[in-house]
Amino acid sequence: MKKGSLRFQLLVLFSTMTAVLIGITSSVSYLQLRSVANEVSISTMNNYLIQTLNSLDIFLGDVENTAKNIIATEEVQKALREIKNTSGLEALTRYRSLQNTYQLYTNTRTYIQKVYLLNTDHLFLDRDYYNDNTLIHSAWFDSLNIEAEAHSFSTLHGITYPVKAMVFTYQHPIYSTAYPRELIGWVMMDIDATLLDNVFIQDLPFDGGQLQLYNSNGVSMYKQQDDARYTLPSDILQKLAAFGQNARMEYQGEMLLSAVSKISNWQLVMTVPMTVLMRGVSTYLPPLLLASLLTIAIFIAAASLCIHHAFRPLMNVMEAMDAVSAGDFSIQLPLCGQTETRSLIAGFNSMVAHICQLIDKVSLEERRKKDMEMQALRAQVSPHFLYNTLNSIRYLARVERSADVQTAISALIHLLQASFERTKFITIAREMQLVRDYIKIQKLRYDLPLEVVEDMDQQAMNCLIPGFTIQPIVENSLFHGIVPNQGGSITVTVRVRDTFIEISIEDNGVGIPPEKVAQLLHDTEDNPKFFTSIGIANVDARIRYFTMDMLKLDHLSSAQGLMIESTVGKGSCVKMRIPMIKAEVREDESSESTGS
Repeated sequence: MKKGSLRFQLLVLFSTMTAVLIGITSSVSYLQLRSVANEVSISTMNNYLIQTLNSLDIFLGDVENTAKNIIATEEVQKALREIKNTSGLEALTRYRSLQNTYQLYTNTRTYIQKVYLLNTDHLFLDRDYYNDNTLIHSAWFDSLNIEAEAHSFSTLHGITYPVKAMVFTYQHPIYSTAYPRELIGWVMMDIDATLLDNVFIQDLPFDGGQLQLYNSNGVSMYKQQDDARYTLPSDILQKLAAFGQNARMEYQGEMLLSAVSKISNWQLVMTVPMTVLMRGVSTYLPPLLLASLLTIAIFIAAASLCIHHAFRPLMNVMEAMDAVSAGDFSIQLPLCGQTETRSLIAGFNSMVAHICQLIDKVSLEERRKKDMEMQALRAQVSPHFLYNTLNSIRYLARVERSADVQTAISALIHLLQASFERTKFITIAREMQLVRDYIKIQKLRYDLPLEVVEDMDQQAMNCLIPGFTIQPIVENSLFHGIVPNQGGSITVTVRVRDTFIEISIEDNGVGIPPEKVAQLLHDTEDNPKFFTSIGIANVDARIRYFTMDMLKLDHLSSAQGLMIESTVGKGSCVKMRIPMIKAEVREDESSESTGS
């Protein structure tokens, strides 16, 4: 198989298309598998995240319920509503009473390190913080957002009493039971941060994963691994928060999943490397690639056999085409192969036969063309016309009309000179001079009112047309229209239209019957009464040949010939449209066109 052959190109094309399609199919399959595995992994991560967040909310919800129980007691309400002093025996008594109240609810909750109250004057009513106003200026206290009059959680901070530990503080506003809209203070509870370790003690479902907990201000509350690279920037946390519950996104090669606590509004984020998620999918990639390569190889082998079988008849056609190009038009191929190939072979056989017919037809038309040209040269002057013209001149000389004799002889000389010339084309100016000379003679022969009107476009006067093109049409108009009508007029119009010249010869004679119009275009017999003996069909054929040669047309029928319009009793009009070909004006032609 040659490298540049059509079979080779088709094989390469089909192989490439197959490789591309199989590659696309394999890629889509792999992507779908990866997507499914990714969704399964994300679903597993999300379930773990929700379970962990629910465990956290259970602890925080218990903290909230404990605070609600404490603030509803009479001791707490009375301490915040009625007692103003924070020192002395009364304060000590109140402190002990409040401690007993706290212990009723916190003895079973070991993660609550300390409970204390803050009134609306921002004074602590508990002995632990007695007269300690510096506490309210600390960062963790500011993070409670007490002025919002809603429960909140602080950031992590350290305490030394009753034990040294890291805690986060929960605060809940306290309203008067007597006047529900009156805010009388806040209850605060220090929660041991080890509580979070108990919530997140369960192992992650993926190696390399990490759980992180952030409060509503984006401050880290918990990380399973104390590594700075696992700390997420605030803008990423904001994007996750904007996505709402169960949000997810990719960040620096890791998958991030986020869920928000309904109680604390904290954001729990799980991070897992994408390579860990896709680790199971990568095991399917080598078998998938091997299967794709085997499929491509099998298809290429099958396509090669099919193309060879399908192209055998086409190779026969190519060999036959080489034979035809060498001049053998007798070849005919047997029908074989598939339906399309049989149609191609049948079309080839038909084409060869048609070429043979065209060659024969072109040869015949060339012979006819030469015959018509020879006929026009041999039969341009009718002896009968010469006889009548000379007879008219003798009559004019006898009656001593010397001026008319000179005019008739001069016109006859011009006509005879043009008929004896061997040139095939003349200018329109020369042709119109022949028309004038011919009309001069006919006016002397016939005592009839005859007028010839010339409407000429001067741009066309120097253009070439076949010799004796307009004169025979004028001659036919005279004898078939004007003479039977006992007089009339003939109008010759010449116009330039783009690259063509439009010529029309119109008379107001007796007209031509419709059946006669068709005969004129096929009648080639000589009429002994006329000057040139050239019929309408002869002029039509020469115009077609001229047009075909100038426009390089492939066939004679493609060239437009004469168009005849006639109405009986009103006259006839013959039109022709030929290519515009300029010619150099010779001095003798110029003098003839401007003469008599």
